[in-house]
Amino acid sequence: MNLQSDKTVLCENDLKVLLSEIKSGQKAWEDIDLVMAVRSMCTHIGSKDPVLRDKLIYTLFFQLIIEDNLLESDLLKEILQNCLNHLLFYGIGDKETDTVFTRAFTTLLIALILFRDNE
Repeated sequence: MNLQSDKTVLCENDLKVLLSEIKSGQKAWEDIDLVMAVRSMCTHIGSKDPVLRDKLIYTLFFQLIIEDNLLESDLLKEILQNCLNHLLFYGIGDKETDTVFTRAFTTLLIALILFRDNE
């Protein structure tokens, strides 16, 4: 799996619908393009929509990484690299923006990856 191989990313609304279907059990991770979903989740990790950001993206990253261990180590490494290189300091120093959500939820995602690695 490669996060960089295809740049397809769902818009926030389509991602919200997809993740809602997964969370409710209407769809399974095996039924979707996992790399595209993870790429979309990373892209929208700092969404201003609290349902998408907190209830769907973060909780489903928790499910994927901690509860179900569905992400291969190579993909976890790619996610971590993306977090460190692009998301962790995204918009730092900007005034009157919501980029703090991206940085805050990126740190939570990094913590999940480090916890999985430690296990």
